[in-house]
Amino acid sequence: MAGLSEQEIVGYREVFDMFDKDGSGFISSGELKAALEQMGHRPSDDDVQAMLIEVDADGSGTIDWGEFLRMFQKKPRKQHKEANLRKAFKAMDKDKSGDICIAEVRQFLRDNGIGEDIVPDDKLDGMIAEVDSSGDGKISFEEFLTMMNA
Repeated sequence: MAGLSEQEIVGYREVFDMFDKDGSGFISSGELKAALEQMGHRPSDDDVQAMLIEVDADGSGTIDWGEFLRMFQKKPRKQHKEANLRKAFKAMDKDKSGDICIAEVRQFLRDNGIGEDIVPDDKLDGMIAEVDSSGDGKISFEEFLTMMNA
């Protein structure tokens, strides 16, 4: 499928099969939410229902393999929802300054179980520096969006 590598398709198929508990070739909305969470997405129940409605071409209330794969073709993994990113930004902005510094980002990651083994400090420093247009060591929400959607 266009836009997805063979490796991504294989990975999505493994997830689909894992959540198709009865081997019917279909997954329910609950199974869809669990599958998305397994892949690192954090959809709300409303998000899952909206996805189901959008991709359930035959109106069955379930998603077959083709519908499941088309969903990821339409919604690239790097495409983050601004509202969720704004929540994360606010959670990091401990001093409520409207900007976040490297220390706030690092603390947020470490507090949420993302250790230096996953995101090394030097990589984090580089990510921040890349989008810090003013060079003051702080990034605005707009710069944060750029970083998260890169």
